Amino acid sequence: MAHSVDHSPREILRNVVRAARRKADMTQGELAGAIGRTQGYVSKFENGQTRAEMIDVIQFCVALEIDHHKLMDQLVDAYRAAR
Repeated sequence: MAHSVDHSPREILRNVVRAARRKADMTQGELAGAIGRTQGYVSKFENGQTRAEMIDVIQFCVALEIDHHKLMDQLVDAYRAAR
């Protein structure tokens, strides 16, 4: 049976952060330290068990060198597609 793929803005954000963290060869604990959160928070965020606040998104972008303009474009496009 095929699994459905979630392309919601929240899922896209989680995927972008997770991929950027892995590309940077950074552990969840290292990312957590960089943004002033716990490793548990990063784990729960990446697994969809908690949501990120806007300040967290900004901190993820800075810590992981994510282009925030491209990220926002992706999130807005996903939001529009889901409506």
